[in-house]
Amino acid sequence: QCTGNDLSPSDVSVSGNAVTISNIEIDETVSCIFLNNRDTGSLRVLKDASNPDGAVLPDDFGVDYECVINEVVTKAGELDVPAGASGVVVAGVPTGSTCTITEQALDPIAGFTWGEVSYDPRSILVEEAGETFTVKAVNTITRDTGALELRKALAGGPVGFTGPFAIEYQCTMSDAMDVSGSRVIAAGSTSTVAGIPAGY
Repeated sequence: QCTGNDLSPSDVSVSGNAVTISNIEIDETVSCIFLNNRDTGSLRVLKDASNPDGAVLPDDFGVDYECVINEVVTKAGELDVPAGASGVVVAGVPTGSTCTITEQALDPIAGFTWGEVSYDPRSILVEEAGETFTVKAVNTITRDTGALELRKALAGGPVGFTGPFAIEYQCTMSDAMDVSGSRVIAAGSTSTVAGIPAGY
């Protein structure tokens, strides 16, 4: 856009990066403003939650992102990212930016333990205009477990007789399937059943 005291729109023509101005009077000052648009791409943030034991997970996970060029922040913010393949897309990231994500602290879930977060990858360069570049935060959550020790004692039996004896066990918890089984144990011995979910 160019302006002057006696300048009309028909006096200004633009061809590519060139501006031609005609009919400029002597001592007239003409001002031109040139607007440049920055090339931008997009950042897709994904969340992968491995949940083999069926914990009830939140709908989304907090993830911070920061994009920089030569230590200058070009775009940053906080996202609520659902687990799955869609994620959240941040548009308008200037090309040449390196974007890095950091997952926020996870809320504990009773009876389960979160593994350490990993990234695939954590940082990425937004190098092409109009393209989308992907980062991912990955977690595993597993059920807390304990162990059940079965012990057999025998009193008053025949001298030297130790069995063996079949012992059945059953562990219960409200709104959950029972954990049950059996072990064969000699008198004076023990047998440990590992992997009993916490809460039983």
